[in-house]
Amino acid sequence: MYAHPVTMTPITPITPITPGDPSDRPRILIVDDDALVRRIYLSKFSAEGFDVATAESGERALRELDGLRADVVLLDLMLPGIGGAAVIKAIRARAETRELPVVVFSNAYLDEEVHAARDAGASLVLGKSNHGPRQVVDAVRGVLVARTAPREWRLPLMAPVTPAASASESTAVSTARRRRSVSQLPANAFAERAGELLRSIADRHTALTSSRHDGLGLLELAHRLRSLAGIAAIAGHRTMACLAEATESLTRQVAEQPRCHTTSTLRTIGQAVACLHRLTGTHAVGDLPADAAALVVDDDQLVRALVKAALGKVGLATVPAGDAATALRLAAERNFAIVLSDVMMLGMNGLQFAARVRALPGYQATPIIFVTGLVDLPTFSDPAGSQASDVIAKPFLALELATKALAHLLRTGGRQVVDPWANVN
Repeated sequence: MYAHPVTMTPITPITPITPGDPSDRPRILIVDDDALVRRIYLSKFSAEGFDVATAESGERALRELDGLRADVVLLDLMLPGIGGAAVIKAIRARAETRELPVVVFSNAYLDEEVHAARDAGASLVLGKSNHGPRQVVDAVRGVLVARTAPREWRLPLMAPVTPAASASESTAVSTARRRRSVSQLPANAFAERAGELLRSIADRHTALTSSRHDGLGLLELAHRLRSLAGIAAIAGHRTMACLAEATESLTRQVAEQPRCHTTSTLRTIGQAVACLHRLTGTHAVGDLPADAAALVVDDDQLVRALVKAALGKVGLATVPAGDAATALRLAAERNFAIVLSDVMMLGMNGLQFAARVRALPGYQATPIIFVTGLVDLPTFSDPAGSQASDVIAKPFLALELATKALAHLLRTGGRQVVDPWANVN
């Protein structure tokens, strides 16, 4: 997980900023390669009293800063050409912008990019999937208020954003603020843009399944998934945003590491894309119940630890069991959101265990995923015949297992997801 926690403090009033010259408004440079995202945030920040400039690339952003006395930069990390971390380094290398606050937008699952942005000098990192326009504006204001201002700005009363809250406090406040957020993207505009992106995503995935490793094609697919995550977050469709981010991250890993380009990873990406299609017509916002958890069954302690780490990427807690009999008892005592089980275990094997779990009250539709070294995925075409919902082979990619589990949870779990930033510590 990230070395630097991303947390937000409880909302507490602070002394309002003394109004100065009405024309002296804070200046923000918004850097994002998605034109719709730039347009929406330009409108939002302008309405909130900011002077706004935009840039579609890192190169353009640095040119803009040459002639713009900006007070803060809102920066997407994944940019064409010069990436977000490189832009931050360039800003910090210039004497006139060395102290310029840079608020970064990030995919919650891109660990290396977040580390790079932090090391380069990002002032604050926000997850795209769970920060809508209202939360982003508040975060930017918090950075400005916390900074020693060269002049006074006309900004309304607001709360600071600092990394001092406990995990429980920050999660509760994040949830409360998210529920108060009002979508900045009309439903018809979202449906039109999301449908367009999903059609192109599906076409790109279909092309990739019939070809050898195509790094450029995979990166293009990842780019489209990122655009979908961005507009879904703006529209308040947090479930779609979370799944699109996870799928984007897996797709980038497959693109950058050819050994990860397998039938299994492409199948998992396809499952996620199909789930995104189903989510297009919904507008669900919320979390799984606080006690939602995954039951992880494997007689190998290391595998249980690896599954726990993978599911932690999507914020899902796990309850481990070293044998099927213990797992069956745990399943009877509480209702798990998802079950992941090995097949070859001493005593009761995974096939027998899955059949008995299905017979328990409340488990008829619960996702059951076999995590096993026994099965050759291309020939394992009917997991449902064994009472399982799906299968993934050992050794598995953490991001693949996380994406697969999230897709199954959204398909069968009321389209509600946990917060991928909630367990960052």
